Amino acid sequence: MTKSPLTGCYARSCAGGDFGVWLKFAGYDVLLIEGKAKKPVYLHVMPERIEIKDASELWGKDTKVTQEELYGRYGKNSRVACIGPAGEKLVKYAAIVTGRRIVRRCGVGTVMGSKGLKAIVVKAERSLNLNDPERFVQLSREQTRIIKSSP
Repeated sequence: MTKSPLTGCYARSCAGGDFGVWLKFAGYDVLLIEGKAKKPVYLHVMPERIEIKDASELWGKDTKVTQEELYGRYGKNSRVACIGPAGEKLVKYAAIVTGRRIVRRCGVGTVMGSKGLKAIVVKAERSLNLNDPERFVQLSREQTRIIKSSP
């Protein structure tokens, strides 16, 4: 969520996928990003801390290359959300890319670019803590039965 560079109004854009789940695995529900970096940066989000890292060598690269390089550094238990050259150049309708998903409404990638923020990398171990695992299994089976019985 942000203020849209296109309209100046509140903007909410979604991509689906699993970036948010990995953020939760790292122990965070929301990241609030304020201000602007003096040079290109990315955030490295981990359960125990968040680090601001130099992204100068990533600036100017497209989202596919940026993701490949960051996955190469942080491995399979990580997820990346990043911008490409359009976001860096503040094109008002720039998107954020995470995996093959695109957060494209309202110029949210432009806002990342305006902050000098190339990417957010979440590194965590997969974990799912259920309050009532037996109830979860029961409800999952019930939903599966309902779906399979529906024409």
